[in-house]
Amino acid sequence: MRIFVDVGSHIGQTIEEVVKPRWGFDEIHAIEPMPAERFVLHQRFHVDPRVKIWPFALGDYDGSTVIFGTNELLEASIWPEKDDVDRSVKTIVECRDASGFFAELDPGANLTVNMNCEGAEVPILDGLLFSGEVKRITHLLVDFDIRKVAGFEQAERRLRTALDAAGVSYTAALPDRKTHQEQIAAWLTSVGL
Repeated sequence: MRIFVDVGSHIGQTIEEVVKPRWGFDEIHAIEPMPAERFVLHQRFHVDPRVKIWPFALGDYDGSTVIFGTNELLEASIWPEKDDVDRSVKTIVECRDASGFFAELDPGANLTVNMNCEGAEVPILDGLLFSGEVKRITHLLVDFDIRKVAGFEQAERRLRTALDAAGVSYTAALPDRKTHQEQIAAWLTSVGL
């Protein structure tokens, strides 16, 4: 079983590529807490039975959280200090513990994960590292957006060190290509998919 998890799916820029038959994913999980973007995801991908669209954010606890910003420019974040976020716009969303979410996925599955979640990678990866669930991830693409949050820039270095120590193979930057779909395709190819 091959599973793709897209953490921070927005309107499906990454999903648009990974639904292609050439990648062979049996399940595709789109994690998107923002209602307007999730509506677009449903419109675009509801006919594909492999795509499961989840109405919550991932984090390191179950409950609710505030997301700051409109997300129109891909900037919405749990961090009001993020350099491009509109702190005056707040959306309360459900949050799900990432370790619990990953633990419920097929235990024998090959997991490929894209994590582009505007700074939420910090609590997500901290929780996955602490629980050991991170070791289930075969291929991880993580955008360290936390570097855009004043006062938290060192978290990227700490997380990279922790991922290396845990033996997790990850990619921190997409290959330089013209479109996002071409970038995702180049990354999937580079990791042997």
